[in-house]
Amino acid sequence: VIALRLMGFAGFWHSPPFEAQRMVAEKAHAVREAGMAGTAALMRGEGPARASLAALAPVGRRTRANARRLTRPPKR
Repeated sequence: VIALRLMGFAGFWHSPPFEAQRMVAEKAHAVREAGMAGTAALMRGEGPARASLAALAPVGRRTRANARRLTRPPKR
């Protein structure tokens, strides 16, 4: 996803309008989701390894969604 965004910013790949603003704005939401998921896992009594995996799950979902969105052909 990082490579796709960098290629888009450089003009080598189609990048949706306002992609840079979207990229920055979604970071705060993703960090909050990850923190909540990790904290919830710890509160359920799961160990640090499972809490880390729980915290990474929202990040993985967002990364896959961004990859799908960025690789779609541009709308005409």
